[in-house]
Amino acid sequence: MESKKQKKSTRRQVRESGSARPSLTREGIVQAALKIMDRDGYTALSMRRLGTELKVDPMAVYYHFPNKSALLDGVVELVMSGIDLGRDDPSQTALERLCRAAHIYREALLAHPQAVQISAVRQLNTPASLRPVEFLLEILLGAGLSHTDSVTFVNIFGRFVRGVVLLEIREM
Repeated sequence: MESKKQKKSTRRQVRESGSARPSLTREGIVQAALKIMDRDGYTALSMRRLGTELKVDPMAVYYHFPNKSALLDGVVELVMSGIDLGRDDPSQTALERLCRAAHIYREALLAHPQAVQISAVRQLNTPASLRPVEFLLEILLGAGLSHTDSVTFVNIFGRFVRGVVLLEIREM
């Protein structure tokens, strides 16, 4: 049986040699969660399954995420970060820019079809997930819509694109 001193020495040697498994990061956990969902479906995601995927005790995930709900927020944020806002062309009309934005949003959702259902029922509540919303609001406010009408439009826009994608996924 190893003494406490021997265990500490072994851990230190592993850390110094670099052969320890990489430390968990919030980003790595979210990417692993999305990988599970992409591969096995959104219902396959559990903290236990995530721990197995990451080769760590499932409780280690709770250091970065207080619960599965927070983890799902991270997944939605990762999917939303796949929306390439740099593909916008400000020289186009507001309508053309909105059509382009719809195509870009659709592509980002189709890249992770198993995450679409989660993104459809969760509120966007992180700065990164709200960037595309702010982008759309800028276009709409710049086109002369009121703040209230712009927010209403963004909500309808998001629901419409997610609905279309859900129909496409069902037909695949």
